[in-house]
Amino acid sequence: MKAQRLRFRYILAVEATDLGQRDLVTAWEEACKAAALPLAYSEGKRPSPLLSIAAPLPQGVTSDCELMDLVLVDRVSAADTLARIAPQLPSGIRPTAVDEIGVNAPSLQSQVRWAEYEVRAQNLDHELVRESVCRILEATTLPAEYQRAAEAGFREAATTGILAGYPTVDLKLRNPYGFPIVLRAALDKGTLAFELRGRERPATVDLATATVGVAPFKRKVEEASWVKEGKYVLKQKGIRGYSIRKTRTIRLAGGEERVEVTTDVYPPTFEIYLVPPGTDVDAVLPPPLPPEDGRTASNEASPPDAPGPYDPGPGAPEGAARLAGSGGPGH
Repeated sequence: MKAQRLRFRYILAVEATDLGQRDLVTAWEEACKAAALPLAYSEGKRPSPLLSIAAPLPQGVTSDCELMDLVLVDRVSAADTLARIAPQLPSGIRPTAVDEIGVNAPSLQSQVRWAEYEVRAQNLDHELVRESVCRILEATTLPAEYQRAAEAGFREAATTGILAGYPTVDLKLRNPYGFPIVLRAALDKGTLAFELRGRERPATVDLATATVGVAPFKRKVEEASWVKEGKYVLKQKGIRGYSIRKTRTIRLAGGEERVEVTTDVYPPTFEIYLVPPGTDVDAVLPPPLPPEDGRTASNEASPPDAPGPYDPGPGAPEGAARLAGSGGPGH
């Protein structure tokens, strides 16, 4: 149930310009949870907080006035909300005002009409810059070319890449049977499957699979300056690796039988945590699970890196990331 909709105005300072759009949304979500605000969630299999930012801001750009809408299931004081959420936001995100708007008002993104940018350049010829800007502003048309990514990639491959010099026909089939056959292709969820259909079935195929090996995943710790002291972010869940043996038995109509055995190896995926620089990871992070549960018993530190995608932690709604800290909200 939607009881209240608040619109925040905030400043994005230099300290937060390395945050991408998803990182910024995650920071607001975790700040709202830490401030114990009664967030409203979307419906469906992957509910997420009803929070929206007016327009994506390019990384590395500061802003004096950004907008963010937040929907709550219970009414709260707007002024009290500003006071509660400000201390929970990462350094560089500074809320300055909050207003209540209608729950059924048009979306924030649809209300954006313009944005004003200021670019400061050093060690450039000011007169040359002024003349270049004037030429652009005075032009009645601007040269532009749009080419779909797939089309551009094919053209490059056909002219200078791996397809250069090859004819456009790249697949020919010969029917070895004494009856007509039909080749059927279907694309389903990223998988392209082919079927050969005919009056008779020249062979039967049995497929059996077995797990012949399991590899535990390891933990990796990365430093990120935007994470608050004493807290951490689960950037990526760990996934065990597997070795799968596939046995395919082909029985031809004439009585012949052929067995094909292959083994596919799926390496484990690192469990990745983000922590502030200089953090004692053994004291702050939860202990790794035993190896039989898919984790190793050690932490691996890595150099600082830019924030990336996040996975929900225990207790968080599906589809939401979790910013937790020892003794803080989110545990």
